[in-house]
Amino acid sequence: MSSDGGAGRGPTQIASVLIFAGLLLTLVVSIAPNVNTVVVEIAEVMWPGYASELRGDPEPPDCSVEELDEKLAACPPEDVAPAPAPGADEDPFGGANPFEDGGGGAEAEDEDPFGGANPFEDGGGGAEAEDED
Repeated sequence: MSSDGGAGRGPTQIASVLIFAGLLLTLVVSIAPNVNTVVVEIAEVMWPGYASELRGDPEPPDCSVEELDEKLAACPPEDVAPAPAPGADEDPFGGANPFEDGGGGAEAEDEDPFGGANPFEDGGGGAEAEDED
């Protein structure tokens, strides 16, 4: 065995594999329409009328083009802003800002649901601490 041509062997093999893959891809792409035809013919044998349903002529519409044009003319143009909803001028909070001090939600903030105890301390409030008293 000789080791004379081993240095350029890697790039040559990579190039050969790439060329082979390109030729194989060309072959697959070129025979794809023929494969499709064969598959449709097989389906026609299995299900009679299969191929005739693939390329049927579309049915003409049963509506009048003039009626559609009239309906389209009655639509508002696309660049016009939509009308506001009925009652959109009314303030749902009755003028009071619920996030201001003294607003709609201030009464609820004065009440402490934990009664001043820290619920995250060990033994600092909660149901367990009330039972021990």
